Amino acid sequence: MNVLPAVVHGHPVRTVYALVGAFDVVVATICLIASSLVDVVPPESSLDESHTGTASPTVAGCDEPEQEASCTKSSSPRIEAAVPLLVVTLFFVANGGRDALLNTLLYSYVFEYLGWTVASSSLLVTTYHATRAVVHVVLIPVSRRMTPSRLMMFNVATLVVSSTLMLTALVGGEVGPLTVVGVVITALATSNIHQTSITLVDRTQPVMAPVMAVFIMALGVGQVVTAPLCGHLLQTSGVASFPAMLLALALTGLALFSVYCVMNNVQTERCTCSWRRPNVQLC
Repeated sequence: MNVLPAVVHGHPVRTVYALVGAFDVVVATICLIASSLVDVVPPESSLDESHTGTASPTVAGCDEPEQEASCTKSSSPRIEAAVPLLVVTLFFVANGGRDALLNTLLYSYVFEYLGWTVASSSLLVTTYHATRAVVHVVLIPVSRRMTPSRLMMFNVATLVVSSTLMLTALVGGEVGPLTVVGVVITALATSNIHQTSITLVDRTQPVMAPVMAVFIMALGVGQVVTAPLCGHLLQTSGVASFPAMLLALALTGLALFSVYCVMNNVQTERCTCSWRRPNVQLC
């Protein structure tokens, strides 16, 4: 199928995507510089610990309430805290790439490369964003009863299943139904994956302004890299590049989330505690 390259006023669309991602990086950089110039007030729990001189450490990666424990401090706490944050930052890079594909290239994928009509393509994009909005509202009360780790497990597994369905649709012949189902299932995860990630990290260490700025910058980096790359692959390698890249990002997110859980569990095992609740899920 002959497909004309997407052009906006004579410039490739991937250049526009790169500019949007670069704008996110610039904004995050400004936030990072501004937060470094202003004293960041720690959470109230940290203030209480500094005044009383006692701390109530939390088991890393656990979703249970904080319990009193006496743990030996690690010789390199900054390194142990920075490595998990690096893993989460890479996770946000993958999320930014997925957001760029679904928010900007989904319509082009189904309209130009799958041959859908304008009405069908517009309806699919509208359904995707409407599903995200509805699920986001529903998860507000549900998230109080579900731990962030379990919700994140659901998200990463859902993204792998949905992208596999979209890729299988090109092979099995049922392009329309499987693509719609895959996009709707993807919306279930993308509606809360950013918030859940931040909540999960905040359970082990406070997510202050500099850390949040790094996460925002990671989203912009993912958009800068992924959207132009996918646009180039669609024009050179074929229609399967779009769902294949979604699947690659989903598997990358699953791997990074697994590494994050393992690292939190390892840090917990290094901590010599005088009390531990039995059968506690660390991640």
